[in-house]
Amino acid sequence: LCMCGIVGYVGPKKVVPVIIEGLRRLEYRGYDSAGIAVGSPDSTTLDVRRAPGKLGNLEEVLAEQPLTGTYGIGHTRWATHGRPTEENAHPHRDCTGSIVVVHNGIVENYLDLKRELTALGHVFVTETDTEIIAHLIEQVKIDAEKGGETLLLEDAVRRAVKRLTGAFALGVLSASEPDKIVAARSGPPVVIGVGDGEAFVASDVPGILHHTRNIYFLADGDMAILTPAAVVLTDFDGKPIERAITRIQWDPIQAEKGGFKHFMLKEIWEQPRAIRDTTIGGIIVDAGKFDWTKSERFKKDFVDPDPSYHGISYTTAFGNLAFILKARVQGLRDTGAALSPFNSFLLLQGAETLHLRLERHSENALKVAKWLQAHPGVEWVNYPGLESSKYYKRAKKYLPTGQGALVTFGIKGGLEAGRKLIDAIKLFSHVANIGDAKSLIIHPASTTHQQLSDAEQKDTGVTAELVRLSVGIEDVRDIIADLEQAITAANGSKPVQGK
Repeated sequence: LCMCGIVGYVGPKKVVPVIIEGLRRLEYRGYDSAGIAVGSPDSTTLDVRRAPGKLGNLEEVLAEQPLTGTYGIGHTRWATHGRPTEENAHPHRDCTGSIVVVHNGIVENYLDLKRELTALGHVFVTETDTEIIAHLIEQVKIDAEKGGETLLLEDAVRRAVKRLTGAFALGVLSASEPDKIVAARSGPPVVIGVGDGEAFVASDVPGILHHTRNIYFLADGDMAILTPAAVVLTDFDGKPIERAITRIQWDPIQAEKGGFKHFMLKEIWEQPRAIRDTTIGGIIVDAGKFDWTKSERFKKDFVDPDPSYHGISYTTAFGNLAFILKARVQGLRDTGAALSPFNSFLLLQGAETLHLRLERHSENALKVAKWLQAHPGVEWVNYPGLESSKYYKRAKKYLPTGQGALVTFGIKGGLEAGRKLIDAIKLFSHVANIGDAKSLIIHPASTTHQQLSDAEQKDTGVTAELVRLSVGIEDVRDIIADLEQAITAANGSKPVQGK
């Protein structure tokens, strides 16, 4: 998401050089196509120029087909939905061509919205999710007019963004409301620059810092309405909000390094953000029409027996579902699922507060481990905070304030008892994650490692009775009560009274 660049301008300067220069200062973010939309009070249309490849290609198009105006917005795109072509490059238009949108992010429900809008007569000309936003804003205005209501652009955008699921940073123009840019943020960054009789919007500070040092950093749920006279900030409900203007002290070169002394430091300190951005994922769509058996290139992957999954041939076993089934049973097994933007946000929240939660995790885990150790239905317990652990001295030396949330134990009754335990659990979530605020449980032999033979499971350290807990921050009495009833359901044993 952070790879795309946005630069918009409204004011007395020649708009095209301002935008192109700003986009060039954001080239370090990476992109595969570029575009610009420009309007003026004297025109009833918005003129758009786009080109695949680098900014130089767009500049060649502009040299052949020049643009002039007083407001506009530009974008450098890193392809997510649709190929890196001219038609898929931003900005994107509605049916009338009077509304244009640039967008960083992913609209997760774009297919549902596209079907809805197509049924209402909208015609789409690109493969992107962004085009849906322009048509959605258009439809909002149409619906309002049918009810006798005339909406300003910012009001139409507010209603439209409430229909979007996913992450987005938006810049929107309308030919019917010249000298205005509407920007909105839900996820990817948006910065607003304030000048003398002019205003700027960008996806990062370097794109506009050579024009102004007075910056608003939008928060999630913020909207900005930019005109030459003022910048107005509201939330998605239209309520005015106040954000302090930040006076940027770095020079433009320092800004490209985020104020750090050099890029290495910038990359080190941006690691949490990089983790967040790279966990934002999408969806695999397979039409099932490709014949994998006719390609030598894919024979090993889809036709030949897969030794990691009982020697199965995906084409023989699943036919036209070979690709999607392989992606599910092997790809997701080995690399994990791609998180939605909202789940990525939750991940970020967890990472930011982990140091606050870790003490509670550790306290709860130690109490649970001691309780399990005394339970007659449990064969063994492994937790470094237990004095019986071979890692106890090392844990006390290197982890003196707590030994974490991970507890493993052996359930008496082996594989079948492990299955019954999972079926009976109530408070715990049955997932393979670790470190969540909520308590999690997994029985690997019957789930994540079930495709392996007994010998292969043993080689990986998985035994039939092994159960892994990631102890959360709930009340430890509730955690133990859930384990107690589940163990009783699994093998009939009950804890010794007073233990």
